[in-house]
Amino acid sequence: PAAASARDRVERALLLRPAYADALVLKGNLQLTAQDWSGAITAFRRAADSDAATARRALVEFLARHEPVLKAVPAYSGSAARAERGAAIASPRKLLRSVAFWSFLVGLVFVLAGAQTLGWTLAVAAPLALMLYRARRWPPETAALRAEWESRDAERRQLLSSQRANVAELLAAAGIVADRLRQNGSAEAAPAAQPAAPRRAPARGWETCQIVERRGRIHGPSYEVQASSPGGDRKLTGYGERQMWVKDSAQARRHVAKIGQHLIAEGWDPLPGGADWWNLRFRRPAR
Repeated sequence: PAAASARDRVERALLLRPAYADALVLKGNLQLTAQDWSGAITAFRRAADSDAATARRALVEFLARHEPVLKAVPAYSGSAARAERGAAIASPRKLLRSVAFWSFLVGLVFVLAGAQTLGWTLAVAAPLALMLYRARRWPPETAALRAEWESRDAERRQLLSSQRANVAELLAAAGIVADRLRQNGSAEAAPAAQPAAPRRAPARGWETCQIVERRGRIHGPSYEVQASSPGGDRKLTGYGERQMWVKDSAQARRHVAKIGQHLIAEGWDPLPGGADWWNLRFRRPAR
């Protein structure tokens, strides 16, 4: 009913003034709720044509809500750019290291066989030359690269500043984020997008739970279920903890969606989620 009422207000406002920025922003937010990412960005772009400040606020809010997605885009994140470069140079660096290692072993064989000059050349000179070339040709990090990565982080922070952000740059970043969200697919989206139908409060009260993210120094993020009830707080087990370590955003979304589906199957009702995509919330009568 609330969504329908909001849509009615949007339609009336657009009939009176098709370029009315507030109505277009409201329309975009409704399309975000429905996970119509492209339609929402189109609405925000139309809003920017009539009121840049209003569109700027809506776009900054959208990007702030999906900042983890933005951080996965190398153009807006130093850590993502660093990871992308690391993946690109990993193969040639590994190949040269293997060649240097085998050159050392072959050189030792020649030394033992009596070919001293050739042996020491292969065992010492060749590996050193290869490793020096490796360090010079594919360095993991340089001062110039660090400066570039820091500038990308600064650009992302500027995008999330409603006072300094440029609307055109916001629209470009929002379009990239919308494409990433669309690629993740509706199957990976939060199963709690729509709140549950109201239910009469049980005599013992409600028990609630939410999916929370845990950041590890080595393995990256993991996701677990924290529950709260009149009897206290606790961690819910049995939801695939052994499979919680994830390597990328697509895998993370599939994993969180699977946890949400498991909770619903166990009798938990979906509630509106938190600000982060993984912060799904549920409730059920206390037991």
